[in-house]
Amino acid sequence: MVNPRYTSKTCHCCNVISHRQGKTFACLNVSCGWIGDADVNGAKNIATLGGLVNTPRGSEVLSCSWQDVVLRANVGQG
Repeated sequence: MVNPRYTSKTCHCCNVISHRQGKTFACLNVSCGWIGDADVNGAKNIATLGGLVNTPRGSEVLSCSWQDVVLRANVGQG
């Protein structure tokens, strides 16, 4: 099972936690800048994570520390 937390707020292209406003996701990473449907973005992340579950290292391949998640989630919130 894949935890859906942050999947629609994390860019499926570059893994940077960015902004979701309603149904729209906009990546804050200037070198990426992907913009699109937040649910499609989340679904792509869930598909990626689901595919990793049966790999030798499991879904930890894309994991980061809680501190990193909080710091990235607060980018641009100042």
